[in-house]
Amino acid sequence: MRGIEAALRVYGEVNEGAFAAEALRKLYTDIAPSDRVLAATLVYCSLRRQGLWKHLLMKYCRRNTKEMSVLTHDALIVGIAGIVELRYFALPVLINGLVQAIKSNGEDRDIGLVNAVLHTVADEAKPYLAELKKSSALRDQALYWGIPGWAAAQWSKDMSIPEAKRLVRGSGMRTYLSLRLSRGVDRDEWLTQYRASGKKAWASPLLDRSVRTPANPYPLDIPGFSEGRATPQSESSMFVAEAFSRRWKGEPLLDMCCGRGIKTGQLADMVPEAEIEAWDISEGRIRAAEYEMIRMRIRDRVKFRCGDSL
Repeated sequence: MRGIEAALRVYGEVNEGAFAAEALRKLYTDIAPSDRVLAATLVYCSLRRQGLWKHLLMKYCRRNTKEMSVLTHDALIVGIAGIVELRYFALPVLINGLVQAIKSNGEDRDIGLVNAVLHTVADEAKPYLAELKKSSALRDQALYWGIPGWAAAQWSKDMSIPEAKRLVRGSGMRTYLSLRLSRGVDRDEWLTQYRASGKKAWASPLLDRSVRTPANPYPLDIPGFSEGRATPQSESSMFVAEAFSRRWKGEPLLDMCCGRGIKTGQLADMVPEAEIEAWDISEGRIRAAEYEMIRMRIRDRVKFRCGDSL
């Protein structure tokens, strides 16, 4: 499977409620190795400023978006995001790939629409985006950085317009990946291994087991991920388990909303002698959490329950 086709499929699954990382992981082995980075990049840039991409679609497309098929709409959003965000990729290849995806799914009547709209965006959107970025209006800043207008308006009421603008710009910054290293992993050795592939990373000044990267590497390409030695996790999330573990006095631990088990796994790794029971109301999340414990080689340390923990 080519990267553009994979990105389109994952984007569609996310719109139906799937987690982007899980959907990508399921397709990973089916995606051509040379296209895996492209697929992940397209998925995340399509999701990151989705409000802006939808605005551009309505601006440059004459057809009512409600009259489009789901596949056509998704292809246009992914295409617009790629046109704006991808710096080192040939736009004709991107557009042709999406047109082929539309064609292979039997949406022949929309081939001309997708082709025309994406070429129009490629030709005309750059000056418009530059105007939005330079605009002094909070509404334009929120639109450019992908922040909902209602949120920006509320921030301006709670603080001030200048403070709201700063918060909008900060919230719109591209997020990068932090990694949590498991117990027993030497951080300096891991960094040496990671940097050997030409990638950049450095030790966090705040947490002894955290590493920061200026990129979003695909999890399965991270050294030690498959063996449970490294786990993608934000530092704000890491702090929760760090603070809790310092206050732990040997009692049984109850995680009342474990989600996909990231912090649960962190606790099980930090206090291996703890008796941990984890609950979540979603069967899918419980299955993902169980897989996370298996990946980390600590499945026997946590008992999972599906249901309302209250």
